[in-house]
Amino acid sequence: MSINVVGEWLDVIYKVLTGIFVIWLYFDRRNDKTLARVTKLEGHIDDKLDTMEKRLDEQLDDHSERLVKVESDLRNQPKHEDLGKIYDEMRKVSESIAGMASNLSGQKAMLEGLEKQVSRMDTFWRTHSN
Repeated sequence: MSINVVGEWLDVIYKVLTGIFVIWLYFDRRNDKTLARVTKLEGHIDDKLDTMEKRLDEQLDDHSERLVKVESDLRNQPKHEDLGKIYDEMRKVSESIAGMASNLSGQKAMLEGLEKQVSRMDTFWRTHSN
């Protein structure tokens, strides 16, 4: 092989390597732009996720406060046994009122009878007093 043939082969190899380098550089730069867009998008998504996380934390805090209040209110509510005692007391009061009503109707009848006797006596004394 002569030097000219070797020189031509080196020139071809150089051009092929240069072409491969240009193609690699094109894809690398394209990858850099894609990477920059992806990085920017990741930042945007991270900001959105942080905002959502803060909002959810606030809502969860609000819910936990409300749950604590509801649980506290439930602890202070009357139990079934307490309501049973109240109903028993209400029955006793109702029975007492019924007894008082019958007693008052008896007293009413007695007072009406007394009123009739007093009225008869009054009429008798007015007519026979002269």
